[in-house]
Amino acid sequence: MSRRSYRQYCALAKALDVVGERWTLLMIRELMLGPRRYRDLLENLPGMGTNLLATRLKEMEASGMIEKVRAANRERAQAYRLAERGRALESVIRGLVQWGVGLLGTPSENECSRPEWDLVAFRMLFRPELAQKVDGIYALLADELELFVRVEGGRVELLEEIPTGQRPIEIRGPGLLLRALILGDAHPSEVFAGKELVIKGSRRQAKRFFQCFRDPARDGLWPRGGDDA
Repeated sequence: MSRRSYRQYCALAKALDVVGERWTLLMIRELMLGPRRYRDLLENLPGMGTNLLATRLKEMEASGMIEKVRAANRERAQAYRLAERGRALESVIRGLVQWGVGLLGTPSENECSRPEWDLVAFRMLFRPELAQKVDGIYALLADELELFVRVEGGRVELLEEIPTGQRPIEIRGPGLLLRALILGDAHPSEVFAGKELVIKGSRRQAKRFFQCFRDPARDGLWPRGGDDA
């Protein structure tokens, strides 16, 4: 099946010829968390058939967005990861996530959800200007998900594993609660006053970490000054 084209000599149209096909950006979302095997992508993208996934992978590889690598801990297994052009889409994904947060509302019965989808938003919603006091490594643990994060110099980075000799601040709790903190639907002070989160390390630093996701449109819901204790 040949790829559809807008047949327009325009940078936006050319970009949409590549990333505008259904499922492509959601596949980029999955690969932003690290290399994924074919089976992983199929499981994490319910509703996408095997034939369409195979087609999209071929198209994305031909476009230079992804590349094949050897899967971790598996000698013969093959995985896919973002190539340089795929990683360059991060700013596009960030803008769409920030715009789409206001559309979430309450999930309907026919909508599926995964902790990975909620927690990947942390990278897109992170506000560097609020991160002067949060440098360090954080482990977000929700259900069966392990997400390792490094914050340094106002930048946030996903890690595949904790660097040797480093001790992260570990934050364990329900996936829905971590989601609410990141999306601004839960007040950090109220959550940290309760017992739903289990923190190993500095609670103050963990709290400051979540305050880096404050939505400017919701500033009135957040305390101002003196709330980083």
